[in-house]
Amino acid sequence: MSSVKKYVPEEWHASNRLQYSRAEECRLASQQMRDETARLLMDTDTRTVRTQEDSTNKLIRRIDDANFWKQELELKLEETEQEIGELNSSIQQLENELSSTELPLEVSRHCLEYRSNRETIDLVHDDPEKQLMKEVEVIRGVQNLLEKTLNNAKEQSRILKSCRFKLRKDLEDKSCSLKIDEHCHGLSNQSSQLGFHTGPAPIVSQAITPEQWKEFTHGNIQSAERQRAASQTLRGVIDGVISQCRGDIREQREATDLSLEIRIRETSEAKSNLESQHEQTRGEIAEVERTIQELTNGIESKAPPLMVAHTRLDNRQIRPRVEQVRDPPQTRLESEVADLNAVIDKLRSQLQLAESSLKNLLRTKIDLEEDIRVKNKSLYTDKEQCVTLRTKLRATESDS
Repeated sequence: MSSVKKYVPEEWHASNRLQYSRAEECRLASQQMRDETARLLMDTDTRTVRTQEDSTNKLIRRIDDANFWKQELELKLEETEQEIGELNSSIQQLENELSSTELPLEVSRHCLEYRSNRETIDLVHDDPEKQLMKEVEVIRGVQNLLEKTLNNAKEQSRILKSCRFKLRKDLEDKSCSLKIDEHCHGLSNQSSQLGFHTGPAPIVSQAITPEQWKEFTHGNIQSAERQRAASQTLRGVIDGVISQCRGDIREQREATDLSLEIRIRETSEAKSNLESQHEQTRGEIAEVERTIQELTNGIESKAPPLMVAHTRLDNRQIRPRVEQVRDPPQTRLESEVADLNAVIDKLRSQLQLAESSLKNLLRTKIDLEEDIRVKNKSLYTDKEQCVTLRTKLRATESDS
């Protein structure tokens, strides 16, 4: 029988003390672990709540920013839409104004064509012809200006529509992003359909900074505002152009009408004088002396109007600097002097003929009859054709 080792009492006591010590150390270590765990749980709970609150607050600020820019985009989009409509109205006005110049141009050309059929001495490059040619030139200039302005307006409309497209696209993106962020803001720990995101958060290759995000929308708004302001300025220019074009055409038309009126009166007077001369020429030789006296009186009667015209011309020579313009009154006064001188020369020539021998009277009679015929034709051209046509044009424009 083998012997079993036995311990002495001191060893037994030492073993017990060792177990006591180990148990104490184990309990202390466990207590420390539990204390650290309690602190860790408290810290992580606090950090989790704080982090979630911070994320929620940032979402709120982001939603506020998005709502602000969304409202700005909506306002600017509405203003841009309104401006596009107003610019389109201006474009329509320009197109109507351009179309309305065709008939006056056609009338002016017809009048020039009618007057080209005048005969002999009446086929003169007179003031009505000059005014009609100028009228054609003015209308063509107006058409060129209207076409240029119309092209500018159409280009501005295209730019505005491009800005509108960018604003709409930006607004759609803002609305979509806002819905996503509002949904994220509404999520809580008790929400359903929660899940874990597997792996790290993806990095968007073309992600932009918040400053770039703001600058992008601000740039769209600023661009739209600049183009809207440019469109408003252009509409003001369009109104001015239309007013100017109407005024230019109206002013030239009035000058042409006045010139025709004066020319008709001059032709009528000349025709009357010719008829009078014709009757006088048919008279007896005994009437020649009376005719000579009448012609003398006629010449003298032209002196006051001629002196008035000369005096007016002299007075207008002292106009200051830029006022020395060759305006319609100036050209009319010059033509009036020329016309009066021509009438006086004709009367003097007639006086000389009256004092000549009787053998010239028959030839003079034939010449007078031909000239009267020409004057009648000229009067028909200016009064019945040109003036009637232009009167119908004014009536048509008044009705429209």
